[in-house]
Amino acid sequence: MAGLSAGDGRSFDSGEYVPSDEEFEIEYMAEPQYRYHEHRLYPLLIGEVLNNTYRVEHKLGHGGFSTVWMAQDMRDKTYVALKIVESGSAGDCGLAIQEELVRSVPDTSELLACKDTYTLSTPHGVHRVLVFPLQGPNLRDRPAFTIGLSSRMSAALQVPQALKSLRDGGIVHRYINSANIMFGIEPLENYSSADDRLILGDFGVPIKAGTSVTQKVQSPSYYYALERLHGHDPTFATEM
Repeated sequence: MAGLSAGDGRSFDSGEYVPSDEEFEIEYMAEPQYRYHEHRLYPLLIGEVLNNTYRVEHKLGHGGFSTVWMAQDMRDKTYVALKIVESGSAGDCGLAIQEELVRSVPDTSELLACKDTYTLSTPHGVHRVLVFPLQGPNLRDRPAFTIGLSSRMSAALQVPQALKSLRDGGIVHRYINSANIMFGIEPLENYSSADDRLILGDFGVPIKAGTSVTQKVQSPSYYYALERLHGHDPTFATEM
């Protein structure tokens, strides 16, 4: 196994080196390196322990303003997802959204709500970390042929229920798409696909109902409500 050094004597298990024929795929799927050179993203190593609590074990992905990592909570040996936001105000915005979600929505059981938060300080800035329950694959990345009829019927019920929870709290999601609907992780004992639990996440740009926005079109084009293409603000109706 290969090892990496953090520059202060620490070494971390980094797995095998990437074969040359896979380097392009890794570069394509990864976040741009210049965002690290500009000190916008937090440099992290597999095996690193954050906040004396979370041991990083795997990278899950990245977004426009963050990277996401799987980690083990060493207190109770459960797994979580750590969203590490780039330095600046984006982290405070993400925290404010999560706080509003918990405060306004009566039932968040079908929503991906933050369970903990803290900050990481570097010489170049402060990074907000949001801790979420670990979820399974999303609808976009799970091949359609692997999703049985019972799971599809369950999804057709659960997604509107999640949207209703947001509506009860007066919140419009604004970014509904298949990448933001995730399967929950369930024990394999007595598992049935009919019991698949779906979670709605990625609360990056929600608004309170009735709020006017400058950018009328937000979701991928194949999810557009037609009225949004004609300058209408996002509403509960356009979410459907």
